[in-house]
Amino acid sequence: MCSQLQSVFIIFESVDRLYMYCCVKEGLEELKQICGALSQLKNEMQTNKVLTDLSDDGTGDEALWNVCLDSDRQLQQSAGAESAWFISPWLLVECYFYRRIYSTIRLRSFWN
Repeated sequence: MCSQLQSVFIIFESVDRLYMYCCVKEGLEELKQICGALSQLKNEMQTNKVLTDLSDDGTGDEALWNVCLDSDRQLQQSAGAESAWFISPWLLVECYFYRRIYSTIRLRSFWN
């Protein structure tokens, strides 16, 4: 649980810092999109939502990530649970968290 709280703090800090840079005219619209995506990620974590597959962001490892997420879903389902933020193995969730942040920024051309 401590890890999830630390991750939420990281998102809060990231959103705050990104908003501080809103005075930059270039990339402002993308910055708003990043802040929205990070807010959504924070909400998913806080409400223990199901871990979703990664979309194609051009890194080439999305399929591997989605296979890992599918394996976790099958494992959790066999135990009568769902693959979610507070239920799935800590290391998977921790890495998934940072991968989602990376994907959010990578999809924006100005901030990439």
